[in-house]
Amino acid sequence: MWLLPVSCIGVFCAVFIARRIVNFPFGHILQGIRESDTVTLSLGMDPGKYKQTVFAVAACYAGLGRGPIRSLYLLHRSIKFYTRVLYDFINGRIRRHG
Repeated sequence: MWLLPVSCIGVFCAVFIARRIVNFPFGHILQGIRESDTVTLSLGMDPGKYKQTVFAVAACYAGLGRGPIRSLYLLHRSIKFYTRVLYDFINGRIRRHG
């Protein structure tokens, strides 16, 4: 199964990137915004611009997290469907023509 190793690598990369963001100056600005928008604005940083950037990064994380879950859901549905077809074929509910 290829999905588990790919998901583990994706989680590792996401955590690594998140830690890098927090430890860079960008992360320090975000911590300042969390404490006080007014102080961050008085230091010459535009809180609105940074909030938009953080929203976009969070949307990327949400999209990356949704992909493997959707893949597992579709895999489960297809296995369930083909198992039902095979069961019906074995019990004679589906006849082969030809």
